[in-house]
Amino acid sequence: MSVPVSVPDSLVLTWKGPYAPASVLPGDLPLSSLPTGGGVYLWTAAINGVPHVIEVGQTVGLRSYLSGHRTKTRQGEYYIYDPVALGQGRVVTVHRNTRGGPMLSGVNLADIAERFLSTVRFYVAEVPDPTPGSGQEDRKIYSRLLKRVEAGVAAHIAMDPSATAIFAPTRSQYYPRREGESRITVHMAMGQPIAGLAGSLQA
Repeated sequence: MSVPVSVPDSLVLTWKGPYAPASVLPGDLPLSSLPTGGGVYLWTAAINGVPHVIEVGQTVGLRSYLSGHRTKTRQGEYYIYDPVALGQGRVVTVHRNTRGGPMLSGVNLADIAERFLSTVRFYVAEVPDPTPGSGQEDRKIYSRLLKRVEAGVAAHIAMDPSATAIFAPTRSQYYPRREGESRITVHMAMGQPIAGLAGSLQA
């Protein structure tokens, strides 16, 4: 007999970081210390010393997935933004992913990828898996929970005009709560302020 799975009606996202994908400065954490479990992650860049979100994502394996992000950025498989412009609150694309088009003329991929990775920082929040096993149905339930939390975080940031200088929800596809799904109240806990992430949200 299968064990009924109850998706939580509330959870706490405890944000950890900053994790540095390239140069590790005082106060940074290396990617090797990322949690191995699933959760939600943020790509951020500092504007006037405050982390601002560039992208929100989710994965069942934070360490392996974000380490892969670093590798694929260096290989040119992801968009790369001008690091100086990010610090000024602007998004200027200097490299399109290899699926979206060629590198912009005059750009050295290795150089700009390393400068971009040296500028951005990851923050992560683990999301506990409520399922009892590792079967296909369990994976679907956990995947759906992660996508709902990811969408809730993205929507929460998008509602704060002071937090959206370099964040555009339309750059990614999100899957918010569907009709018939019960609400999940998500509370934020963090060691340092991240623009747009104060308080709580619904997912």
